[in-house]
Amino acid sequence: MYLIDFNECQENNKAYGGMAGSKLGIIYQGEDWILKFPKSTKGMRKTEISYTTSPLSEYIGSHIYQILGYPVHETKLGTKDNKLVVACKDFTDSHVRLQEFREIKNYYNKELEAILEDTVTDSNSVGSTSLHAVKAHLNYNSLLYMIDGMSERFWDCVMIDGLINNNDRNSGNWGILRYSDGSLALAPVFDNGASFSTKISDEKINDMLKNEDRILSIAISTVTGYNIDGKDIVSRIEEIHKTSAVVTAALGRLAMGTSLMGFGLKGKDDSITVKMDSDGPTGALICVSDSMGNVKAYVQNPVVELPLNDKGKLDVRGAVGSNGTLSVVKGLLFQAK
Repeated sequence: MYLIDFNECQENNKAYGGMAGSKLGIIYQGEDWILKFPKSTKGMRKTEISYTTSPLSEYIGSHIYQILGYPVHETKLGTKDNKLVVACKDFTDSHVRLQEFREIKNYYNKELEAILEDTVTDSNSVGSTSLHAVKAHLNYNSLLYMIDGMSERFWDCVMIDGLINNNDRNSGNWGILRYSDGSLALAPVFDNGASFSTKISDEKINDMLKNEDRILSIAISTVTGYNIDGKDIVSRIEEIHKTSAVVTAALGRLAMGTSLMGFGLKGKDDSITVKMDSDGPTGALICVSDSMGNVKAYVQNPVVELPLNDKGKLDVRGAVGSNGTLSVVKGLLFQAK
C-alpha cells in the first residue's frame, strides 16, 4: 500500500469538528482535504497501544462502504509529522454545506412535535440518540422524508456499522447536503474511524481471531450510538400484566427485541409479531410492534417463581424453557395489552 507524504501540503486554515482526535485542513492536489490524526490513549483504561488505530480504521471502513456500493467520502492513507494519518476529501464547499442530524432534529413541525412529546425524551447528547426519535424524524421531518432513500440509508448504515464494529455512529456524523440553490441530497457516508476496535493491539486481535466463540460474541454484542428506553418498556409490562420478576425479565427482553425489529419496518402502518412457544412454565409469549417501535406484549402465565440460577441471576431460561419454536410474522396486528 502506497502512503502519501503530506508534510509539504499547504494548510487551508479550516477547522473541523469531532471528538475522535486532532484534525488539520490541507490543500492536496488543488482540493481541500482533512487530515485525521491518531488519538493518544493516555488516560484511557485497558489500552495496550500508545495511539488509536483510527486513521487505518477510517480508511478500511470507508472502503468497505465503497465496495458495497454506497457513496462515501474519499480517503487516502499517508504520513504527517511521523504519524500515520488518513486524508478525507472535504465534500463541502462554498456552494454546498453539510447539515448533521443533530441540527436537523431541532426542525419544528406540529405533527412531528406531537409525536415526539408522546415518546421517550430524546437525548441531548451528540453520542446517544433515541431510535424512537430518529424514526419519527425519518417519517415526519420534511428535511429528511423528502429526500429519496434517506430511511433506507440510515438502516443500511446501522447494519453495516454493526458488521465493521463502528460503534460511534451518532447524531453528529450523518446527515444531508444543503446546496446554495436550496436543493437537498443525501450526504455521503463519512466518519468511520471507530471501526475495528481502534484501541486493541495487533497481538490481542490475532488472539481474538483464533477464538470462534470470541468472534461470535463480538459480532452479536456490537455497541451503537442509538438507544431505546428499555426501562420504560419493562416497567409498563410489569404494571399491566402484574408479572413476577423472572417473567418480567423474559417478556421484557422479547418486547425490546420486537421493538427494535419494528423500527426497521418501512411502512408507517406496518407491524411485526413475534411469538415464542416453549416448554417452560411461562407458556407462550407474544409481542407485537408497530413501525415506531411501540410494542405490546402478552404472556400466558404472568407469575412464575423459580430459584436463582447457578450464577445468582434470574433463571430466565428455566422460566421460558429450552425447547420450542420462535415465529416472526410481518403485518399481523395483535390487539392484546
